[in-house]
Amino acid sequence: MLCSNCKKRPATLHYKETINGVTHEAHLCQECAIASGYAEGFHDPLDFGSILNEFLGIGVSGSSLNSAHVCPNCGTDFETFRTTGLMGCEHCYEKFESRLDAMLSSIQTGTTHKGKTSSKEDNQKKEKESKIEGLKQELKKKIQEEKYEEAAKIRDQIKELEGKDNE
Repeated sequence: MLCSNCKKRPATLHYKETINGVTHEAHLCQECAIASGYAEGFHDPLDFGSILNEFLGIGVSGSSLNSAHVCPNCGTDFETFRTTGLMGCEHCYEKFESRLDAMLSSIQTGTTHKGKTSSKEDNQKKEKESKIEGLKQELKKKIQEEKYEEAAKIRDQIKELEGKDNE
């Protein structure tokens, strides 16, 4: 997102104020924020990009590589996202998809959503998938222990559960 004042640099300060029911919103670059007085009290701003770089081990050489990729819709480059932690528009997610995947996989522990789901049907499906996954692990364990009769029963349970998915 570009600065709403100069319309040249990326906005790094997003300010929203409501007084007597009237909302005023400003998206300013660092220079315009300082000039307009919005940045008072922010002596040492938190640099998301340098924290992320330090965490991921990306050095200075990574920054020139990242700035070569620019969103065709809003003009935000990956370096701006790394610095501010904010995307410029919804198309940025598609443009920076491969870099975001790599970044998120190094930060997050898994790819399965653990939060709220949209419906009871989704919950039932996820429970079934989880049960199948657990049975598959148990099946491997029984095979390693050479308990083939128990493994066959587990295999049949898995087939039965997977068969219900196809109906």
